Amino acid sequence: MGWFRHLTQQPMTTKRTARANVTTPSAAARQLSLYHRLDALLHAMRCIAQCEDTLCELSHELKRARGISVEVIEELRDILEEIPSHDYLTDLESVKALLAEPEPSKRSGPKKAAKSAKVRKGLVAARKKSGRK
Repeated sequence: MGWFRHLTQQPMTTKRTARANVTTPSAAARQLSLYHRLDALLHAMRCIAQCEDTLCELSHELKRARGISVEVIEELRDILEEIPSHDYLTDLESVKALLAEPEPSKRSGPKKAAKSAKVRKGLVAARKKSGRK
């Protein structure tokens, strides 16, 4: 009867938590992340490039003018506000960080196995040569 009572008892209510994956991301995940970060960086650069013509015009106007008008200052402030400089720096640093991460060594096991196979093969060949005739 003791075994029956053991089967009918309520199970423990503690939950098992999954262990966090502490390994580096897979090459595919890293490539996808790098792609998205690089794409975001390119987008920020394109947004900055759209302001180039207006900034060049203002630069030439300032060079020719004897003084700076209030209108030019306001226009310049508006353009500078449009430039996504913070996004650009964030995206640039993200891409640099992803490139700085060490890549997991690819197929280091098979290389060792291939070397040991060559050594074994050489030893076997040497044994055959020095064997009986």
